[in-house]
Amino acid sequence: MLRIRSDVRIRELGPEDAERIYRWLCDPVIAKGLGLRRDPTPEYTLNWIQRSLEDPLTSAYALLLNGSHVGNAVLDKTDSYLRTSRLSIYLGNPDVRGMGVGLTGIYYALLDGFKKYNLHKVWLTVDVSNRAALNTYKTLNFRVEGVLRGEFLRSGERRDAYYMGLLHSEFEQLHPMIG
Repeated sequence: MLRIRSDVRIRELGPEDAERIYRWLCDPVIAKGLGLRRDPTPEYTLNWIQRSLEDPLTSAYALLLNGSHVGNAVLDKTDSYLRTSRLSIYLGNPDVRGMGVGLTGIYYALLDGFKKYNLHKVWLTVDVSNRAALNTYKTLNFRVEGVLRGEFLRSGERRDAYYMGLLHSEFEQLHPMIG
């Protein structure tokens, strides 16, 4: 049974989140994990949030733990014809990692995204060595659909990635226990 935390919520990202997100993106661990190709700036971060708010096919969520913004989840690259969307997530606050906050945030983002966009499938890519992320995605019924060889470039090193997908019917099979 899927355990969903009762103290985690999501809301739409807004301009008021830009400074906090910028600070997170300056963390080398997060920047490396996201594969950032250039140094973040406060202006670029604010502009990205504004573009996401204006794009009807992007949903950017703030993950809240007891009302405090601790990370982000994004559904983007939405294809209205195929009814697919890409998921990405990160927890900016390292103190909340490994506590089910990300899993709960993803669950709520998926719940909203499947309904909002009438999605058939949500997909993602993840480094094959990221065990914590893989465990989270598998708990949410994502399945490995393929290996993207040398897909990521991290510190000059090529890394393989899993392409994972979650069909709407597989998501509906989850029976969360809120606690």
